[in-house]
Amino acid sequence: DDFSSGYEQAWIAVSGVFTSEDGVLGVQQRGTLVLREGSWRDYAVDVEFRNIVGGSIMLRAEDSSEGVAYQFRPPGNPFAHNRFVRLDEGRAVDEARGELRIELRRSETIRSLVAMALNPYPLALLLLALGLAAVAMLQFVRIPGVLARATNIPYLPWFLVAVLASAAFWVTLFINTSYGSRMPHVPDALSYIFQAKLLASGQLAAPPPPVAEAFDFFVQPLVALQDGKWASIYPLGHPLLLAIGVKLGAVWLIPPLVGAASVAMTFAVGQKVYNARVGLLAALLLASSPFFLMTASNFMSHNSAVFYLLGSLLFLALIDRRPLLFGVLAGLFFGLLFNTRPLTAVALVLPFGVFLLSLLMPRDRRGLGAKQIGAFVAGGLAMLVAYWLYNFGTTGDLLTNGYQANKDLTQVVGFSASHTVNVGIQNEQAQMARLLLVLNGWPQYIGLTFVLLPFILATRHRWDWFLLACAVSVMAASTVWRGDGIMHGPRYWYESVPFLMLLAARGADRAAELLADAAGSLRRTLLGTDGRPLWAALIVVYALVFALVGGGLYGWLFGQHEGWRATFVPASAQSLEGFIDVDDRLLKLVEEAELHNVLVLVEDCGLGLGWHCYGSVFWTNSPTLDGDVVFARDVEGRREELLRAFPDRAVYLATYRPPTLVALSEEGQPPAPLAGDTRSSPPAPDRADTALREGEPAAPS
Repeated sequence: DDFSSGYEQAWIAVSGVFTSEDGVLGVQQRGTLVLREGSWRDYAVDVEFRNIVGGSIMLRAEDSSEGVAYQFRPPGNPFAHNRFVRLDEGRAVDEARGELRIELRRSETIRSLVAMALNPYPLALLLLALGLAAVAMLQFVRIPGVLARATNIPYLPWFLVAVLASAAFWVTLFINTSYGSRMPHVPDALSYIFQAKLLASGQLAAPPPPVAEAFDFFVQPLVALQDGKWASIYPLGHPLLLAIGVKLGAVWLIPPLVGAASVAMTFAVGQKVYNARVGLLAALLLASSPFFLMTASNFMSHNSAVFYLLGSLLFLALIDRRPLLFGVLAGLFFGLLFNTRPLTAVALVLPFGVFLLSLLMPRDRRGLGAKQIGAFVAGGLAMLVAYWLYNFGTTGDLLTNGYQANKDLTQVVGFSASHTVNVGIQNEQAQMARLLLVLNGWPQYIGLTFVLLPFILATRHRWDWFLLACAVSVMAASTVWRGDGIMHGPRYWYESVPFLMLLAARGADRAAELLADAAGSLRRTLLGTDGRPLWAALIVVYALVFALVGGGLYGWLFGQHEGWRATFVPASAQSLEGFIDVDDRLLKLVEEAELHNVLVLVEDCGLGLGWHCYGSVFWTNSPTLDGDVVFARDVEGRREELLRAFPDRAVYLATYRPPTLVALSEEGQPPAPLAGDTRSSPPAPDRADTALREGEPAAPS
């Protein structure tokens, strides 16, 4: 049906309001069409979909609740696996699944990416025109003397960035405490904390647990057994920082502290490379970003990766001051980035390499440049040796990392029949769409306006191009991952955020300089007097940016704007509470019961969709399982084996939904439950509408 004459003759609209125009049938939100009755046997269905979240085609159906359905979702949806299901009374009673993927036209996907980046620029030109008019009038206002003197106060920029960094720390700590309960909410974070505890105790791996299956918390083993070693599959860098918090007895302090340090380092890089204005504005943009606030208040590795990346950038910017020392430190920080997010570091090798080679120019500094490059390489090689030694300590092989040791993760990088280049580009499109939501929390029509302004205005500054190359490299690298990694936003792109913030601040500053030059030229032409009202241009441009920052921050932090609807991308800070149905209900039960020397067997809800039942408590275990309270999964048929492994402990049974905690009697019959948490839980997602379930691999962090 080409719908050239509408749809009513052949179809019945069961739900939704459909419109037909130029052979395209459209519906807002959800809608269902059913073929009218007729004498037919077989149909070939060829459907072109545009801008959809998901859909299904049903056949052999009496109505919409019974039949066989082909359900599909394009990449970019976190449940983007397609399947055939048999529906009975609206429930999936059987299914056939595979690595079926919807592949969109590559040209259309690339066109969409470009459009998302460049669509705001007609508005940018209009804003520049309005800004010129405002600057032209404002330049005749006499600037107050007190304002002029205030800008010359020594160390004022550092005072302001200290205020920004402190604010970032307290806000992210508040989010972590009030909405996150100071606990991890993503399976990968449990693995990081486990490894941090090992490092804090001076170990790289723990002895195997007595019943390994009882201590698995996710469908992919993120804490794996290799060569008799029980350790996280993830690299060293992030657990190394968390280990400091473990030593202090406050691991929850580390993400906010690392985030605050990143804000300060963003200023330091911007000040050195451009000027104090750009540095301050970049720090403000980072500290107010919903993406930053979500990431710096959780336990994932992206926050630490940005910290290491900024450290490397900062020492590169300062390398001429202490060529050998700062060169080594830049290399060490880059090596720590590799030990945290290996793919990100590999993606940055090319732009960093080109930048380092530029230190050999001009000819009269080639000797100095060679020393600086050698120092950087030496620092990087030191961390490569640390990477190999860490591999040996956790997998028993210098050249085998945790990803490789985990057979479930061997196929998530690279292109294959299940992950084509087209799908990779579609994942990039999904990441871009989420980035525009969470980067600043600004209206969509603003988009990346300020980020690309330096290039629209024909910049020749080498750092502009270096930062852009780094941002694009980080973004492009995730094309090779099989999943899109949407969690708190496009988390695979988070390491590009410092580059984007520096470029956005630089774009705002360049716009102010352009407006000042244009207003000064207009003044000379019309009045014959000289003047370059940079102060007026800065007031106009920065006032606009401050207004956008205030609106975005107020809207997301306090939930005062309409927000967005995107799975795994909280539209407000409060939406982080109980994120993906993880909270501290069982921990509170155990704490209130004041239990000591106990083994708590947690209901087995599965390792896929129900991972949080046990995952919400696993992270509190000592890696050597000798803590006052040991949590284990109550695996069917393995309970007696577990009890024999912990013979001197009292045993309790716990359920997550509803939260209960009961003592196991000697006969194995539990008495009445202890007083528990009565909070309500959201129902588990309909298995017919989800794809994260038992046995399904998901891309790691």
